[in-house]
Amino acid sequence: MKISVLEHEKIYFATKTDITNKRISEKYKQLLFQLEEKQQNKLFKWGRNFVTPQQWVGIIHFSDLTIEILPKIADEIPLEKTRGILINMLKVVHDIPVRDQIESEFAFIKNGLLDILVAFFIKELEIQLRKGTFKTYCKTKKRLNKIKGSLDISEQINNIFMVDKFSCKYSYYTADNLLNQIIKYTLTLIATLGISSANKTAVKRLLVLFKEVSYRNIQSIDVENFKLDRLNQRYDTILKMCKMFIHSYSFEIKCGENVLDFMLFDMNRLFERFIYKTLQKIYGSRVQAQVTKNYLLKSLESGKQKIMMKPDIVLYNKDSAIIIDTKWKVIRSFVSEADVYQMNAYSHSFHNIESSVLLYPKSTSNDRVVGSYEIQSNIEKKILLIKTIDLGQAARMSVFRKELIKLLEGRENSADSR
Repeated sequence: MKISVLEHEKIYFATKTDITNKRISEKYKQLLFQLEEKQQNKLFKWGRNFVTPQQWVGIIHFSDLTIEILPKIADEIPLEKTRGILINMLKVVHDIPVRDQIESEFAFIKNGLLDILVAFFIKELEIQLRKGTFKTYCKTKKRLNKIKGSLDISEQINNIFMVDKFSCKYSYYTADNLLNQIIKYTLTLIATLGISSANKTAVKRLLVLFKEVSYRNIQSIDVENFKLDRLNQRYDTILKMCKMFIHSYSFEIKCGENVLDFMLFDMNRLFERFIYKTLQKIYGSRVQAQVTKNYLLKSLESGKQKIMMKPDIVLYNKDSAIIIDTKWKVIRSFVSEADVYQMNAYSHSFHNIESSVLLYPKSTSNDRVVGSYEIQSNIEKKILLIKTIDLGQAARMSVFRKELIKLLEGRENSADSR
């Protein structure tokens, strides 16, 4: 069973689960409550007879029910297109270049978000495994009946009376290396999720190919620190997908005999990284994220600087710069005072700021406040731009890049010409 909802859409409580009317029973309510407590994040808004997902999107999987939460991209976009746009955003954020033949194969799949991501991963892994399993040479020491490799003289002397054994040092060719351990862990993780029977079968088939690879409990930091070289560079996409699954997935929570696992993405962070990665594709090194060079305060006594300024994105031009802060929210009446104060501080703390931009996802509500504003100041007048970007265009990234250029530069331009 699967219930698909948008963020901020109500899921009602009932005596019996009803997927058609998006109602869940008491046991699922309790599990969701436990999930929020365990994560120590505000995942949901709770009402007397309903729960509303907030800015976290993805999959919450129970033993017999999956809740798919999709972002509210725009006012009138069907779930299938919303799902596709979210997948595009995840691919951009995690630098996952899905091959054209894989993309076209799944273009019309109406399965859930997780099934499509898993299918991409399976197909890419199959392509690499057809070229051969990645193996490395490992050094080892063993006492053997005959000499293999080279003799370890010092060890042999220490065991001089064991005349029937030789202390040998040698290398052997094996698939049991960290890269394959990361892949095996990811496959094992995926196998526990609520995916289609076809994907489950494919994952089990792939796990058989990794039977000589030892199981290791991989953490996000292990994948982060792993560096590819020229021998295994072809696994770049696989490694990025492993990182996405491992970083986003959390193991099961138990409530009595009921179990849930989940893979959730914070849309605040995802929207910010998506805009940054897209701008980076257009402008290259002129774009920087989370710039931490400036401070708001400096102690007159000690000279120490306090309150680090950290805008989401800075776009550097030849003699000026634009500060961009992304906001994944729906504006009720006007942008928040805190956001404006923050942009004012950025504008006066960084040198040669041409303008600052508060960037929201496009919606009827958000479009009402779009405009150019002058920040009143006795020091220097600064311009604040309130803009929205249509994520519905993210189904085609070339179109979306063009829209982003037009938004920032105020004119038509071609993303491909840069």
